[in-house]
Amino acid sequence: PPQQMKRPNLEELRAREKGKASEREREKAYQRRSREATAEWRGDGA
Repeated sequence: PPQQMKRPNLEELRAREKGKASEREREKAYQRRSREATAEWRGDGA
């Protein structure tokens, strides 16, 4: 196997970080939406 395969690729690391970040964002957005939906369903408004 090529040598550079052993060393983590900077681009790959960056992409993975970005992926993790967007994963967190998606999770946050999902929780926010579900909270809003629950509030609406209960009639809280918020």
